[in-house]
Amino acid sequence: MRPPLVAQEHDTDTQRTLKAARPLTRAIMPKTVLHAWLLPHIPRSLMRSRAIIIFASSVVQRLSVMALTILASRMLGSDEFGRFAIIYATCINLTLFVGDGLAATANRYMPLLAEQEPEALRKTVGNIISAAVAVAVLLAAAVAVSAPVLNRVMSRAIDLQALIHISSFIVLGLIPNTVMNAVLHSVGMSKAAALAALLTALTVLGGGLWGASIGGAYGMCVGFLGGTLIGTAFYAGLVFRRFGFGVLSPTLAAGFVKSEMFSKFAVPTVATMAMGGPVHWYCLSILSSSPAGLHGVAVFSAFFQWYSLVTFLPAALNNFTIPWLAAHSGTDAFRKKALLIIGVNVAIALCLLLFAYIGQDYVVGLYGPDFAGGGNVLVLLAACGVFAVLAAVMNQVAWAGGRSWRNLVVVLVYSSLYVLGAFVFVKLYDLGAAGLAWAILGAGIVQGIIQIVLVFGPDRRADSRAVTP
Repeated sequence: MRPPLVAQEHDTDTQRTLKAARPLTRAIMPKTVLHAWLLPHIPRSLMRSRAIIIFASSVVQRLSVMALTILASRMLGSDEFGRFAIIYATCINLTLFVGDGLAATANRYMPLLAEQEPEALRKTVGNIISAAVAVAVLLAAAVAVSAPVLNRVMSRAIDLQALIHISSFIVLGLIPNTVMNAVLHSVGMSKAAALAALLTALTVLGGGLWGASIGGAYGMCVGFLGGTLIGTAFYAGLVFRRFGFGVLSPTLAAGFVKSEMFSKFAVPTVATMAMGGPVHWYCLSILSSSPAGLHGVAVFSAFFQWYSLVTFLPAALNNFTIPWLAAHSGTDAFRKKALLIIGVNVAIALCLLLFAYIGQDYVVGLYGPDFAGGGNVLVLLAACGVFAVLAAVMNQVAWAGGRSWRNLVVVLVYSSLYVLGAFVFVKLYDLGAAGLAWAILGAGIVQGIIQIVLVFGPDRRADSRAVTP
């Protein structure tokens, strides 16, 4: 077992890169003044390049989802688009938290394996990817079997079981895609990961719009499924080309469950995310079963994309910030770098909130006449996004510092307040989509305050120790 990272705090990621590069550079470059200046700057420039690639890839994905939402809402109208929105929420919120948790595990542990043998890295990649595929199969089967129950929770008046069955197949692609993307970024294949993400985004956009044009919500779900599975095939080809077919096996999936990654990081991280996605799906189901119905779901889901726009920066750089912070965990630079990331993200989120407030009439007009009068929902969700940005970055700081169990407690408080707010504002006061936005805003404010106190409280140095892999 390797010693804790805190004991290696003077051996930074830059120094490790220089050590690895030294034999090659000595062979091809004489010891000149240029050599002395260039070599120390290589790791920094590579890190900036990697961040730009990750960011650009996520921007393309976010824009494709927004384009799909805006165009489909105009093509289908609020009721038919509401059907797709509730199914999309089932795929994303009810199951993808597992993929996000495993992706965070890859981001957390891959940088710590940089000095180990390639076989050790290949085994860890196999552990995580095999676990992702196994979980995807189990969750897809669970969604398909529980379709009648899910239909009853989401809507008693409308039969959505056929769409729910399609969503179970979408899960088979979404979870592995998320994990393989994180793995490729973590092993230095950012360009390949960005290309795979771009291909997936474009095929999902094209397939979804084509399906919507010929088959309404049902056709849109089928098109979304086709685009997702094409992306899965492309990701798998990249992973197998780098690590071989041996990274996918039941034995490696079982090995992941027995590893320290599972007990010390993956379990609390997935549990933390389970308090977010499934809880959001349940609250959205409260909205769909209220008098607002699928129209309320359509309005909320359409403008929720602007919430996602506000929060896209920390999500876009998730595959960059966690490894970067993890490499400095246990050092004096950890807190300074964490504060820098928090400040930049919150400042950009506030600018986007101001844009949503000023341009709300124009934005609402993009979605068609069925969504008129939803400007208050748009602004509320953009405000929610500011606090969600704070929460997301705080989570990244906590994961990088090895404080996953503390995250679970904070998110449990958020989820409880969110469900309570949904009952009060949607069920009791019948505020529809705006009521659900108010519920998110109240829970987000409380969560942000608690996270600031816990992350930067008096015991921050003790908590910033890394977990030994």
